[in-house]
Amino acid sequence: MKSNHCIRFLMIWMVLFVCISDQKGLSQSEQDVYQKPVSQKREHSTLFGFTLGNTRPASERFKEVYGNIGVMTGIEISHFFPLIQNSSLGISLEIRGMAKAGQSTISRQNTLLSMNPITVTGRYILKKGVLRPFLGTGLDIFLYKEQSSLGDHSGAAGGFHLEGGVYCHPPLFDMISIKAGVRWTRAVAQEDSIKVNLGGLEFGLGILLCFEIKKN
Repeated sequence: MKSNHCIRFLMIWMVLFVCISDQKGLSQSEQDVYQKPVSQKREHSTLFGFTLGNTRPASERFKEVYGNIGVMTGIEISHFFPLIQNSSLGISLEIRGMAKAGQSTISRQNTLLSMNPITVTGRYILKKGVLRPFLGTGLDIFLYKEQSSLGDHSGAAGGFHLEGGVYCHPPLFDMISIKAGVRWTRAVAQEDSIKVNLGGLEFGLGILLCFEIKKN
């Protein structure tokens, strides 16, 4: 159910995103009619910083052992390529980590799970004042290791994600960007005949430093 709610939220966000984009396109067209084109320098933006996420796993088996909520911390580096005046394409690399203790449902043995998702995302970003709303999708690799007295298990699971959010550039701090977003991920790991979806719904915040590279 939660994954359905997330998909609905992303669909609503996409509709709003398209409406904003159309409005920007109309206003830009009106400006083109009354103003002469002005040559501008192309700007490439690079962001680097730290992220904090609240993740809610989709798998009932996962929740039985480790609970309903986990906290992920990580780093992100993103690069943006301008398209038109008010939009750009971006590519992002994130490396995150989470450690979570739990108990197995049958033997009640203590277990410890460490998980490190590596995420590559393509984003479409609009510029609206100090806000930069975005939509994105990409691929994930979840590296995981589970430790208990019954034995250790480790492996990797591939998956994909959908996301939406916004960057905020405070006027007084042009070198800082604050990011907020929601992401839905599916990445299924398999041990013998047992399958577990390591993804789910994640709400995240980030603080990133901005670097502007201007080219003539």
